[in-house]
Amino acid sequence: MKKVLIGVAVILVVVGGVVGYGILNADSLIKEAVEKYGSEATKSQVTLNAVELSIKDGTAKLKGFR
Repeated sequence: MKKVLIGVAVILVVVGGVVGYGILNADSLIKEAVEKYGSEATKSQVTLNAVELSIKDGTAKLKGFR
């Protein structure tokens, strides 16, 4: 039983770390995805200067979208 609890705790820590990483780096991840997939979809270069993501407000701003 103790090994199961330790296993569950390890899984929770790993999942928490992945979620935390995603939240802390969401701006740059979104910027890279928009530039990559936007360029592929439009067959022209798509660039962004910055992405401002507010999880609390549920908003995202794409700045310098070209």
